[in-house]
Order: sequence, then C-alpha cells, then structure tokens
Amino acid sequence: MRAFTTVLGLALLATGCEITVESKDSGDTGTPSDADTDTDADTDADTDADTDADADTDTDTDTDTDTDVTGGWVISAHPCAGNRTDVLHIDTDGTAWVGCGTTTTGYGLFMSSDAGATWGVPTTVPNGYFDTFRVSSIQRAHDGLLYVGGIQTGSGDERVVSLDTDSGTVAQAVVATNQTWNTFHVGTYRVNSQGLAVAESLTGHDLNYSWNGGALTDGYGWPTNGGSYQMLDMEIYEDEFYGVGSTIIQPPMLFLPPVGGHVTDQAFELDALEMATGIGAFEGELWDLDIDASGLVLGGVDQDRAVGHVFVSTGDFRTDPWLDLDVSTIYPGEATWIRGVCRNGDDIVAVGEFSIASDGIVLHSTDGGVNWTERLTMTSLPGPLHKCVVFDDGSFAVTGSLGWYGVYTP
Repeated sequence: MRAFTTVLGLALLATGCEITVESKDSGDTGTPSDADTDTDADTDADTDADTDADADTDTDTDTDTDTDVTGGWVISAHPCAGNRTDVLHIDTDGTAWVGCGTTTTGYGLFMSSDAGATWGVPTTVPNGYFDTFRVSSIQRAHDGLLYVGGIQTGSGDERVVSLDTDSGTVAQAVVATNQTWNTFHVGTYRVNSQGLAVAESLTGHDLNYSWNGGALTDGYGWPTNGGSYQMLDMEIYEDEFYGVGSTIIQPPMLFLPPVGGHVTDQAFELDALEMATGIGAFEGELWDLDIDASGLVLGGVDQDRAVGHVFVSTGDFRTDPWLDLDVSTIYPGEATWIRGVCRNGDDIVAVGEFSIASDGIVLHSTDGGVNWTERLTMTSLPGPLHKCVVFDDGSFAVTGSLGWYGVYTP
C-alpha cells in the first residue's frame, strides 16, 4: 500500500481543506448494524472513455468467501470474477446485491444476507432466470420490487425485469422491439413513485422512458439545452431524476431535473450542467453520483491530466460553488480514476484506481468533503474498486474487481 505521513493541501472551488492519509494496523472489525438507505445502486464502469462498457478477457473464477480482518476491514469475495463489479445495491434489511454484466464472466445476479461473508443466487420463477442475464443496474423501487437492468442473452428480449424477492417471480419491465432506442444493453434503469421509468444505454446516447407502464417512448433530445451527451449513471431523489456522464471529448456533465420538475405524461428531460469551466476546465467523464438530504457527490476523471476528481455540493446545485477534490493533491504524479462515490450525510466515500498499476483507492470524508483520509490499509492492495455504500453508523461497503468485497468500520 502507499503510506503517507504528511498532511496535503486540497484546492477547492469554494474553500480550502486538508487531506490526511492514514495507515492503520488495527481497528474495530464490526459490521454495520444499521440498514442502508442509500439509493446509489449502479455505475457503469470501464476503461473505454466513449462507452460504459469495454472488452474483458479476465477469466478468473475465484469465489472465495473467507473473511480476513485487518485494519478495520472485514474482507470477503462475491462470485463476480471479472475485472469489475458494475453495480452494488444494499436493501434496508442489509441484503446486498451485486452484478457484473460488462465482464466476460458477467452473467448472474448475486446476493448476500450476512454482510458479504457468503453469497448465493436468488430463487426465481422461472428457475435460473439470471443465469444468462448480464446485470448492470439494480433498484429497489417504491413498489417493493427489485428492478434489474442489463440484457437477457438467453431466450428472451428483456432489457429490464422486476423481481419479487419474496415469491421469486420475474416479470418483464422493458422489452426490446428491434428499434435502436430500445434494443440497447441498459446501463441504468430507474422508476419513481409517479410511474416515470427511464432506461439509459450502456454504450451510447440513447434513452427511453414510459409513464405508468404505458408505451415505451424514444427519449431522443432529452437534454433541455439541445446537446448530445452520454449518461453514465442515474439516480432518483425525492422522485426527481439526476444523472452524470459525458465522454473524453466533452466536459464532465451533471444532469439535473428541469426547474419545476417532471410533468406527468410529458417528455423526459434533464438540464445539462458543465462541472469544469473557466480556468480549471477539463475534458472527461463523471462516472457515478449519489444524493441524499445533505446534497450531491460526483466522481470521475480529468482525461486531460489522467487525474480523478470528486465534486461535493455546498448548497444550490446550479448556483453555489462545489468542493472539488483533485486526487493528484493526494497522490502527486500518479494517474488516478474515481469510479464510484457514495454518501450518508457528511460521511462520503470515493473509490477507484491507480490507472497504471490497477491498485484500488478508497478515500473517506467525515465532514462533507472538506477533509479526506485514505482508508485502504491492506498490505496487498486489491485491484480497481468500483462501487460503495455508506451505512447509517458511518461504516461502509466497497466492491470491485475479482469480486473483492470489504466492509470498513472506522
């Protein structure tokens, strides 16, 4: 691991802060006791800057679930044996769900009810339905159903299905009908309590939506400013949709609900906001977002300098300045990439990788993004990390390549 003893300065859009890089040899090894209420369940992560997916030749099938306690971490592994974990969702009862639909060995939906110590597959009707499904999105929706998005590669044209986790019943939600705007591999799918359901393409600019289970509609032209952007992650907060994305030839983009919100039975639209402008402008993508009552956190990469960034809101998303963690202030001279972010109030976690060495990064803030601490304490770092969830007690779960799964308790 990379051990530091200095305190480094962090340049912010709004104010100054400090970073402490901490190396711990021991710590509390307890697992979360509070159910997670975070809705951040999905990020499409890859190394191809123009799409959400890339080729993967990793054929490692290690599903070791032995736990190892070290420096505050409880470490285990889930069955996603490829070079990434695309999606992590944790229910309020603590049940964890993962999918890895963009890897070579990326079939299946996996679950754990014991904080990641052991993993299995859900019972489904029809039996074994997810054995041929590439999972890229998971949402526990207002109706209690688990919505799973991606692509069915076996018998069927489903792109999104609902799963009744009590009965195991699987039902169609989005079905391809041989049109480009509905045949794509779904990157993220979300449905709100008003019946607005939106699916975005894993590998392009396409998007489709429906109201209250009605006809699927082409979402072309969804940015209100008339631009064309690739969505890389999407979440719902207070029934409104938020997204992030872009490509290597565009600025990092935040997509906000239109002023006044979404109108029932009207076209789906989002306002596009550039997150890097003026003297600090750069081209690159935002790969993940999370949102709660404390605000937004966004994670991505400056492709011009090969440096990861974490943006944290300080008030009004459109007008107030944002905190901007330039990861090179923590790791000077290193190529870095932030793949996933999560928050629960002032507890914020950002995960990613050293892009050349492919070692994992875990950064943690307990004061709303002002100060950051490195939380990787293993002597042998895992590979790239992609997803995280913060629990109510301040502990958090992280997952990434080769099925690595860790729960950290400060």
